[in-house]
Amino acid sequence: MMEEKVTRKASVRLPQEKRVADIMAAARRVIAQRGYENALMSEIAEQAGMVEGSLYRYFENKRDLLTKVVDDWYCEAIHPGGDCFAFTPWLASQAAGWSDIAQAHNANGAYAGYVWR
Repeated sequence: MMEEKVTRKASVRLPQEKRVADIMAAARRVIAQRGYENALMSEIAEQAGMVEGSLYRYFENKRDLLTKVVDDWYCEAIHPGGDCFAFTPWLASQAAGWSDIAQAHNANGAYAGYVWR
């Protein structure tokens, strides 16, 4: 009886900063296309070139990811092309509130499309 050799796809370990940037870029695309409610973590992971379970090494859940994406978007809006500053606790709470607004007013993705593009 011959043993079959299983070949695995070579994995590439990216620096954490690059991996997080890839995930957030994928999240922006998926949320812009589908809206927050219909965005799937599995699709975000696929577009970021990873498996879904690995997302949770970087983000606690979908809401946490959305909050970080809004944080990044807001920083870029305030400091285009410059270094983003760390959100203060107050600003972070505002970003979490924005995700609630997006969920409440985004049945068809129009609001998310405005924010994420």
